[in-house]
Amino acid sequence: METAILAPIAVVYLGCLFWHQPDRYSGSTLGLLALGGPVTTLPLLLFASSSKHVPLVLMGMLQYVGPTLQFALGAWFDREPLDRYRVAGFCCVWVALAIFSGVAFFQWQREKRTRPKADVLR
Repeated sequence: METAILAPIAVVYLGCLFWHQPDRYSGSTLGLLALGGPVTTLPLLLFASSSKHVPLVLMGMLQYVGPTLQFALGAWFDREPLDRYRVAGFCCVWVALAIFSGVAFFQWQREKRTRPKADVLR
């Protein structure tokens, strides 16, 4: 919604920039800036619509995948400093997630066993 509301204002602003300083801003650069909002919004809308079909426990776990990949990429490819405190914090988060997931899994198994089975029509 934010992008839909602010997009016309942003396009007018980019048009004014191009109108007043055409030598500084090229039309292609401003066009890419104007398309940046909708291009960013589309994956977010798809994510929001698809997340309705996934259990909340799994959705919560998936929210940690992105930051974990960023952490790993930063540590291995960008050679960011990785001291023992960062590793300890990272491990604490994932141990807590493992405990949470294990408890959720065992509760799901218990509910599945105690749930009455539907009568089969013959």
